[in-house]
Amino acid sequence: MNGVFAIHKPLGITSQDAVATLKRIFINAGFSSEQKDSKRRRNRNALKVGHGGTLDPLAEGTIVIGVGTGTKELTKYLGNCEKIYTAEAFLGASTTTYDSEGEVLEYGSIDPHSIKMEDLDAVLSMFRGDITQYPPIYSALKVNGIPLYTYARENKPLPRDIEPRECTVKYLQRGDLDLGDYTLPSPVTSIENRKFAETVQKRKISEPPTVQPPFKGAKLKLNFEVSSGTYIRSLIKDIGDELNTKAHMSKLVRDRQGKWEIGKNVLPLSFFSKPKDYWWPVLQTIFKEGPDRVLEDEYLNDKVETSEPKDLKKDDTETPEIPSEKPSEGVQKNEAADIVEEK
Repeated sequence: MNGVFAIHKPLGITSQDAVATLKRIFINAGFSSEQKDSKRRRNRNALKVGHGGTLDPLAEGTIVIGVGTGTKELTKYLGNCEKIYTAEAFLGASTTTYDSEGEVLEYGSIDPHSIKMEDLDAVLSMFRGDITQYPPIYSALKVNGIPLYTYARENKPLPRDIEPRECTVKYLQRGDLDLGDYTLPSPVTSIENRKFAETVQKRKISEPPTVQPPFKGAKLKLNFEVSSGTYIRSLIKDIGDELNTKAHMSKLVRDRQGKWEIGKNVLPLSFFSKPKDYWWPVLQTIFKEGPDRVLEDEYLNDKVETSEPKDLKKDDTETPEIPSEKPSEGVQKNEAADIVEEK
């Protein structure tokens, strides 16, 4: 079994969870590679399965999967590979993780419901083209070999400053501003976490009020096409800073990665919960024709679960992957627009 295909990772699981699930299914279906180890014995569980771009549990969408010799092709999806996302920004508060899983870092000084569309469009225009951004506080970027999320979680001082990163936003468009009755998030983070954020962001962060501001939040749909290395969470946080409303990411879908695109050639993970005789011919076609093959709706519209398919239990077997991803420990973020050296 050798080749590359793409799946729609559902919400609530890590990229590694998806890889481990697929590996278990393939091995149980008899697709194991025989490889001789150093003692000349054969290892029948040496099937390599990896992915070419991490998505956080909060995010869903396209992940490119390599099997067998196909894992060697995954690096092309980590470097100069364009990605398209649909995101939802929550305006009114920023958080420690830059998404809805974190604690409140700052509340906005302006009511999101009072934003004028011309002001919003002017701010968005600042984030098109070549830009620089700082990584999220909770990210897998390594500093002296230690992920940034470890320093943040343990409130350890950084051994050196974090430098801003260059990236390209080729396309950025907004939807309508949703002025619903959205309660601002809580709780407010600790003083220690706020000081750590000041170190990473190189700016003074105002102390949140003890009482929430007297306004509701708002939601804004955004569509991006970005280069590899772009943090969508940081983009949304920076947009909120410029608006003075503050913001964090509340939803993210990776619609396309390279030529793999939802609605054309990306298979739901639950597709593989069906019998082998159903999914194996489809996979063979994809292995042969690649992303240029547009699949039938029957395969694409299989229900995308919000968690791992119920009849597929997670496998504890160590799964080779590209890039490598450590098991979750507390809050750690690998980001949707990932960089291989950061893992």
